[in-house]
Amino acid sequence: MHAVKAIVEDGSVTLQEPLNIEGRVEAILVILDPEPWDAIDRDARPRPALAKASRQALDEFLHGQTAPLDPDAMT
Repeated sequence: MHAVKAIVEDGSVTLQEPLNIEGRVEAILVILDPEPWDAIDRDARPRPALAKASRQALDEFLHGQTAPLDPDAMT
């Protein structure tokens, strides 16, 4: 399997780097949503599980059971 950067514009795909594959191959194009949280935030449907997880996370934070993420310590 290969992952290659590409641009999709009006349905046409332009590769941003060479594939170095000869002949014809089948491929699957995965489009990454650049702002997935925007769609989630704009969706007005109730999300009880998300609301429960949010309340739990806030409660844990308020009771000192969590700490802010340290990007320098993430691997």
